[in-house]
Amino acid sequence: MSRTFRVGDLTIHQLTEFVAPFMPALEMLPALSPAMLESSRRWMGADALDADDAFVLVYQSYVVRTPQGVVLVDTGVGNGKVRPRPEWHLRDSTGFSEEWARVGLEFGDVDDVVCTHFHPDHVGWNTVRDGEKWIPAFPNARYHFARAEVAAAEQKHADEGFEPYIDSILPIIDAGGAVLHDDSFRINDYVRVEPTHGHTRGHSMVVVGADHDLAVMTGDLFHVALQLSHPEFAFVRDADPVESTASRRAVFKRFAETDTLVCTGHLPAPSVGHLRADERGGYYLETLSEEEIHEGGN
Repeated sequence: MSRTFRVGDLTIHQLTEFVAPFMPALEMLPALSPAMLESSRRWMGADALDADDAFVLVYQSYVVRTPQGVVLVDTGVGNGKVRPRPEWHLRDSTGFSEEWARVGLEFGDVDDVVCTHFHPDHVGWNTVRDGEKWIPAFPNARYHFARAEVAAAEQKHADEGFEPYIDSILPIIDAGGAVLHDDSFRINDYVRVEPTHGHTRGHSMVVVGADHDLAVMTGDLFHVALQLSHPEFAFVRDADPVESTASRRAVFKRFAETDTLVCTGHLPAPSVGHLRADERGGYYLETLSEEEIHEGGN
């Protein structure tokens, strides 16, 4: 279900592609003990785990409407892509397109696309199939790619084959739609991209606000709420667990106890709220009230 949030004079739309179990909790977070998982069930909520204790993730994108254009952050899994995970593989769903219609937007309205990193569930809707080719899904947009992510994807494809590079990244570059950047850069006066390395070599977050940090899209800085309460819990597939932990700690310290809206990559709905410090040295997300959330685009 699409949701809309107001931050200052800007509007953020949260567009959900789908929800699915991802990985057993004890496998996903190697530092997590069975006892800690058991003691965390109640506060995590019923939607956090499935019946087999796999973490349930939301796959979603954020659209930021600014006076200088429409910016899309992360593009989900996509349709028709060959992927190793069954719930990602060769999807054929109208749900994502319907989310756009609910907020009164079309793909052609997007001016800029930012991918926080190049994992398959963050680049899939970069492209759509046109006959035998993959073409940019957002025909009027500039796609902003981190050079480090492009280099890593190229190398991974050369070493072992990496389908997202072929179907979701290279077609953008070949079409002339990619703008390559180093670590920090601005999309416009209201949206900037900052490095949060560790999960991948070039992982970034997107900060929204001209004179004040109104909102932040965290990508895969963390995947589940337990990484908020325990920033030291690295995801088993982080490229550099030490660096990802350092990035989490720095970002959490920066935004905790502020009015910056934290828009998470994968937490269960509503996925958005304000970061608060707890008495144990960790953090939690104080989610928005129903009065602060607008369903659809209203």
